[in-house]
Amino acid sequence: MRAAHGATMARQAKTILRGGLQLAVMANTLGANPVRDVQPIRLKRRPTGATALSADDLHDLLVRLRADDYCQRNDLVDPITVLIATGLRRSELLALRWTDFDESKQTIAATGNVVRVLPGLLGSRRVPAVDGTTAVISPMHG
Repeated sequence: MRAAHGATMARQAKTILRGGLQLAVMANTLGANPVRDVQPIRLKRRPTGATALSADDLHDLLVRLRADDYCQRNDLVDPITVLIATGLRRSELLALRWTDFDESKQTIAATGNVVRVLPGLLGSRRVPAVDGTTAVISPMHG
């Protein structure tokens, strides 16, 4: 399993097998769970993080970013530059407000983040309004 699909999928399969066979043990179909004796599945090497850019690479990236027509057209230069300069997450960047920026201290406070809520999540329910529009009521907000 590990050779064909990787360590993560092998661990997931082991977890499913352990759970299923534990049900068999609880139903007295098996005397013991054989998955209990299987060795832990470990990664061959620890995952490596992203490599840091050198000052020259960073400068080159910013120059190419500013010169790129696609980035200019889609207004991506400033957001990407802020991401690089601050280390903010994308959801934090998208939630920034002018009140989060302190010009005198030259700081940005990440006070929120943007979350995409798809229909049906959080137990939301659709309630038809009298005027024919539809309102979505979130259980968190009543």
